[in-house]
Amino acid sequence: MPWLVSPVVVIGASWLSQHMLARQFTTRAARGLMAGICVTAGGIAMIALRQMPSPALQITMMVTSLALLSVTFGMGHAMLSEYTPTAQRGLMLAINNAFATTAGMIGPYLMGSVLQDALASGATAAQGYGLGYQICGIVCLVVGINGIINLRPNAEVARLVIP
Repeated sequence: MPWLVSPVVVIGASWLSQHMLARQFTTRAARGLMAGICVTAGGIAMIALRQMPSPALQITMMVTSLALLSVTFGMGHAMLSEYTPTAQRGLMLAINNAFATTAGMIGPYLMGSVLQDALASGATAAQGYGLGYQICGIVCLVVGINGIINLRPNAEVARLVIP
């Protein structure tokens, strides 16, 4: 399900970001706040997943969360491309991708550790996964709020310009 919804959400958010830039919004609003708000909302949806009373609502929260979190990939590349000098742009995008894809190696290990600890303490597998998703949601919430506060692409451009 997320692989069906995520492209629509990512393309929609990217279109909205471009539309905002065309309407003279700052890069901070069009890209930085957009990414931060999507990560924050995705984190909230992931935290809410465990509280949903039915499997259908749990699936809805999971799809919503993963779709919103996917927005950061496009926004991140757009922000990096905007303030990275042309000569280093390819390198910075490669470093960004390398860093982002480490989640594919670390995530299963961390979720497995949470699940094993939950099972060892007498919880069910569903409760263990629920706890893992809740922890992930809290991390996303904290990171999203940090992004809302601190993502300032225009300030980065000014800081990187050598007089």
